Amino acid sequence: MTGVSYSAAGSRLSYVFAMRGPCAVFDTACSSSLIAVHVARRCMQHNECPDALVIGPNAILLPTAHSALALMGMTSALGRCHTFDSRADGYLRGEGCGAIVLATTCDLSECRYVVLCTGSSARHNGQSATFTALNGAS
Repeated sequence: MTGVSYSAAGSRLSYVFAMRGPCAVFDTACSSSLIAVHVARRCMQHNECPDALVIGPNAILLPTAHSALALMGMTSALGRCHTFDSRADGYLRGEGCGAIVLATTCDLSECRYVVLCTGSSARHNGQSATFTALNGAS
């Protein structure tokens, strides 16, 4: 039973790839990957690690997750995403995985893509009407 928690996935990957330094798993709903990047940057700033690997996976393994949300009327009946549009009638779920390596210095000739991340922050939305509604003032 100890190997089925979310925290076990991160620590097992660190073990398999012989990584050193802090290892953490974040479950903050939609902002998990952004929070992971923020914490990784802070660890690098405080010399806890010279580089960081941030991975953001999403795998929907149980069909009940889809059916429950559909029964609550949260998913799109049209099966299309119309974000910030008057045609919006719900959201869509998807699976995927993204990964980035954060490094304080690197040989740019070895990098396929380079993005300069000059800062990050983390805030809470504050009180809002519902779980999925944003607090405009925040």
